[in-house]
Amino acid sequence: DYGYWTKTKDGKTIHKPITEVPGAVKSTHAIKYDVHYWNAQAKPFVDKNAFIQIVPSVNPLTLRKGDTYEIQVFKDGKPYANAPLIKDLVNDLTGEAKADENGKATVAVTADGLNVVGVEVAFPTQ
Repeated sequence: DYGYWTKTKDGKTIHKPITEVPGAVKSTHAIKYDVHYWNAQAKPFVDKNAFIQIVPSVNPLTLRKGDTYEIQVFKDGKPYANAPLIKDLVNDLTGEAKADENGKATVAVTADGLNVVGVEVAFPTQ
């Protein structure tokens, strides 16, 4: 659980719920799920029980900076159409994209070493 994050009308982001921030315009409750590939022999797989999952076509550890590979995003075990992606959570938070109608997208390896791809899922708040 990454907690509540609220944006004010002047663009500041505060680590509190919307009810505790006067002049708030938007709030999120971020929960992070992740999969790590620490071994180049690990094989990507779909976990049908995972709430949200990004599955690479190949183990990213077998690739080098500049290579590209396909990912598929699953939500509740099914392809997540038009999933909003952040292609590089480590070096470029502005690198936003969308998956296609089958939850697929092509991403580039932006660094030798750690590469993190993210996806967002939004739920209505009370």
